[in-house]
Amino acid sequence: MKYCETCHSIYSNELDSCPKDKESLRQVNDFMPGMIIRDKYEVLEKIGIGGMAAVYKARHLTFNEIRAIKVVNNKLLNDQDFLNRFRNEAIITRKLRHPNAVQLDDFDTTEDGRPFIVMEYVQGRNLRSWIHGTNPIPIPRALNIGKQVAAALGAAHKLNIVHRDIKPDNILLIHQPGQVESTQDLVKVLDFGIAKMADASFEGNRNATQTGMVVGTPQYVSPEQASGKIGDQIDGRSDLYSLGVVLYEMITGKLPFNSDTPIGYLIHHLQTPPTPPAGVAQTVSSLIMKALEKDRSKRYQSADEMINAMSRVLNAPIPPVVKPVTTPVTPTGIPGPRPAPVASPLQRTQPIAAAPAQSQRNVAVLTPAHTTTTGTYVAEAGGTVFDETKLRRRKPAAAGGSFDWRKIVIIAGIIAGLVLVTTVVKQVQSNRSASTLQEAQDDARIAQDVSDALAQSEPLKHASLHSDVKRGVVRLTGTVSKPYDVEIAGNLARDVLGVRGVINELQVTAAPEQHDTIWRSEQEKNSGSENPQPNNSHPAPTPVPQANSNPPAGNSGNSGRGNQAAAVQYVQQGYTQMGMRDYQGAARSFQRALQLDPSSQAALNGLQKSRAAR
Repeated sequence: MKYCETCHSIYSNELDSCPKDKESLRQVNDFMPGMIIRDKYEVLEKIGIGGMAAVYKARHLTFNEIRAIKVVNNKLLNDQDFLNRFRNEAIITRKLRHPNAVQLDDFDTTEDGRPFIVMEYVQGRNLRSWIHGTNPIPIPRALNIGKQVAAALGAAHKLNIVHRDIKPDNILLIHQPGQVESTQDLVKVLDFGIAKMADASFEGNRNATQTGMVVGTPQYVSPEQASGKIGDQIDGRSDLYSLGVVLYEMITGKLPFNSDTPIGYLIHHLQTPPTPPAGVAQTVSSLIMKALEKDRSKRYQSADEMINAMSRVLNAPIPPVVKPVTTPVTPTGIPGPRPAPVASPLQRTQPIAAAPAQSQRNVAVLTPAHTTTTGTYVAEAGGTVFDETKLRRRKPAAAGGSFDWRKIVIIAGIIAGLVLVTTVVKQVQSNRSASTLQEAQDDARIAQDVSDALAQSEPLKHASLHSDVKRGVVRLTGTVSKPYDVEIAGNLARDVLGVRGVINELQVTAAPEQHDTIWRSEQEKNSGSENPQPNNSHPAPTPVPQANSNPPAGNSGNSGRGNQAAAVQYVQQGYTQMGMRDYQGAARSFQRALQLDPSSQAALNGLQKSRAAR
């Protein structure tokens, strides 16, 4: 697409000048702050990027309201299946009007033909980051989050919409100040991009899914999804199963199944009974286990039913804490009766018989003559009292005896240290693996952007160039026909977002023309008087031939076109330097552009702006 620096409008690639102010247009590959989309939305900043789309924070010029704009990646403009899913997401999100679902305001295409949707802008954190940071999430808070997700799903199900990808990454939590911890979250359900509408007339359903194709995220899909079912075989109960997996992960800090491969997770969902969550009340465990039933007829049959179940657990009284019972000792030293233990009302599953009034421990009174340890004796007066269980363990109770706790403390410390070291090592390895994956994804994106920038450059489009990226450093190899093409390629690579450095190994194949010798001689003469270059990440390129140089006969047409193309590159570089507030370097770039093409109005305007900014 092309961009007007004066009015900030964007246009298709067919135009060379702005229809509004007649200024020369600049070729750009991405949206930048200040750009105006469809004369309605001013881009403020990029807030997210993925392999399929980028999300920008924008302002509606008429209403002065902040919105989020999701724009399709230009590399997917020929992928009709993806474009259909993107349009499907817009239609479904527009139909769903609920406080716990992100609202959609508009669907349109940019001036260069990229579809975009305009959504409600919300600030929050996705549930995934909370699970990693608060492990596990307290049960009251987890259930309140689950109720809001179920409420959004219930509204969608009533419109015959099935989300099919419920997971922590698609659940956004917005902090509500002034609320207690358990109710501090406002939940927004995101990403209806692969949702299904049970409506045969809905265009988004046509050829969207084939039998045997698994749609969703393997760790969270329902058994129906894992088996590749489609159509009416996938309904709202599939979303409730996925919500059950999310609840399990929130409360326990881990998934109900573990696998090293996506196929392994699918097999678990189909065949493996989940392990009930440990360390929680029976009512909480039963709630989650019902949601995770393999047979959907045994799950909650609607979102409302699941919400009611969560509400009952939240409103139930907190079970009492069962403390260890100590045996009272009578003044004579003989243990007395123990009170009967009290069970939690929420954990009690069957009647408990009343404890006998005089429940006593088995003891034996031994005379000094007794030496056996079988634990069965006839009590004799004046003997010593022994606990029968201690006799069976061969540990007679000695008056005034003490237990050496120091050994226990030392052993516990060693175990805790080993556990801590193991945890730290695993975390470091996990972080290193995640960092390596992210670097690989960034390098692939940078390599593609550099290739696109080089291919769109007029002087370089026929050159044989190759770019290799490793950890953000671009290595350029290949051949060019002009010396200044080397500098142009290097500067285009530096302008790509995320580039940390450029190793320029381009070779010039053609012999330097006569005017190359002239301008290089002039550079050497004036090298002592030139001002030093500013210290920034985009140094000014090597000077190019003067516009009044005398090219060899027969090459004047080619030389003129080459000078104009180089001038365009210098104009683009000048505006980039102005964006980085390097006004002195920008002025130098505009001056060199004017030397190559004195008729360039864009270079003249840029020179005036850079001088005024200084």
